[in-house]
Amino acid sequence: MDLCSQFSFDAQKRMERLALLGLGDADLPLGKRLQEMVIIPHIDAIVSAFYDKLGTDPGATQFLRDPVRRERLIKTQTEYLLSLGSDFTAKAYFDNRLAVGLVHARVGVPLSLYHCAYCALQLIINRHIDTDTLPEERQRLTDFLLKIATLDMSLAMETYHLTQVNSLEQSIIDLRRQQRSLKKQASIDPLTETVNRGRILHELQTSMKEARDQRHPLSIIMVDLDHFKAINDVHGHQAGDRVLRQVAARMKSVLRHKDALGRYGGEEFLVVLPNTGCAIAREVAERLRHHIAHTPVKYDDILLHTTISLGYTELGERDDISAFIARADKALYNAKRRGRNCVAEPAVT
Repeated sequence: MDLCSQFSFDAQKRMERLALLGLGDADLPLGKRLQEMVIIPHIDAIVSAFYDKLGTDPGATQFLRDPVRRERLIKTQTEYLLSLGSDFTAKAYFDNRLAVGLVHARVGVPLSLYHCAYCALQLIINRHIDTDTLPEERQRLTDFLLKIATLDMSLAMETYHLTQVNSLEQSIIDLRRQQRSLKKQASIDPLTETVNRGRILHELQTSMKEARDQRHPLSIIMVDLDHFKAINDVHGHQAGDRVLRQVAARMKSVLRHKDALGRYGGEEFLVVLPNTGCAIAREVAERLRHHIAHTPVKYDDILLHTTISLGYTELGERDDISAFIARADKALYNAKRRGRNCVAEPAVT
């Protein structure tokens, strides 16, 4: 896995990280000597002492209880130590160390434990530097161990941190997506899949404010299915549900993208027509009426001929939402009184 590219560790950034720690090509022989003089001869003792140390920490023991996991971690730790400081200027070394943090982040090792474990490992390795080594050589190896352990820890913690941040960001995105989904579900009528009464009234209120702020016309249409009770009584409520769903779907197919359709109650629907005057509202209402009346609803082997009555009106200067809807209701009542399957506007008083 090319983690250097994924976490933006190009050649320039790798050089900058090494320079910050005072590491360079001249230190490569020290990495080789660390392996030959310290790590390889004492690998089993170092690993054993490291896991004995972890075993004293309550937070670490939860990761070591499972013997299979413990064995796998010991193997991984051994491989890690046998590459510590070897060819550390290479991109592959950075990739390997970045991967360490990625793995530990995914298994959920606490960051504080992670940091302390690095320090403990460094101390354990340092104890195995031969005391018979010349003081100057011992100091160079000790300094190099400090630098290389710091490099490894910085790389691992960088991916650890970024992985945790990315995971948190993804959790926030998922949570917001769930909230949007729940909000949408709460505003949708499950039978007709139009917005429910509360939502259509909210959209109407918003449209009224926008119409007045922008000095644009606004119209509404109140729609009611004709003789709907008879459909339920004769063919059953499942047939009535099918009619409601089909009528709603067909109305939605006629309306514009900016229009809003909601189930106002029972078999009654409210249509909100932004930036629409009375004349256009009547045309829209006629299209709705025609589309429903000329397309029967099929239920089992029965064709249910359905019609709707519609009343429309335009927003007046003094209208509040109640007066606006009440006038559309009066227009709908006029359509019913004229014999149904027609469009009407409020009677002039």
